[in-house]
Amino acid sequence: MVPEPRVPSDPLDQPGRLRCYDCGHAYDHLGDGHHHGRCPACGSPAVPPAGDLRVASDLDLDPDPDPVTADRTTLRVDAVDDTGRRFAYWLSTLPDDRAQLVGVDASGVPVTPSDDAWPADLPRLAPDWLDSVLDVVGLRLVAPAPVVG
Repeated sequence: MVPEPRVPSDPLDQPGRLRCYDCGHAYDHLGDGHHHGRCPACGSPAVPPAGDLRVASDLDLDPDPDPVTADRTTLRVDAVDDTGRRFAYWLSTLPDDRAQLVGVDASGVPVTPSDDAWPADLPRLAPDWLDSVLDVVGLRLVAPAPVVG
C-alpha cells in the first residue's frame, strides 16, 4: 500500500513557496536567481522581497503614528530589494530598549494579518538585518506584536 502524499494545510508550509500579499495566490519560483517581484496571478508587486533586501534610508527616528497604540514611539525602516521594489517596516519601541514589529508594507500594499495571526512567511518578509539596524540605536528586536482584533 502506497502512503498518500502529505498535503500541507498551509501552502506556505513548503520551503521556497511565495505568496502575493494582494490576492493571496501562493506559488513557486522556477529558474535561476531571485524571483521577478510580481505575482504571476494578478501582476501585483506585493510579494516577498526578491534577492537581497537593503536599507534604503537612515532609520527614521521621528515618531510616526503607531498603527497599534498611540502611546508608543514608532520607528520606520525603508528597504529596497533587487527588483527596486520598496518595503517599509514599522517597529514600536517598548520599555527596556526593546522594539517590536507592528507593521509591514510591501510595495505599497500593507501586509495585514489574517485569522488574527501574522502571515506564515513573516520570517521571509522581515529580514534578519532588522536586528542590526536596531542595534545601532540601542534597541533589541523582540517577537512581532500580537494581532489586536
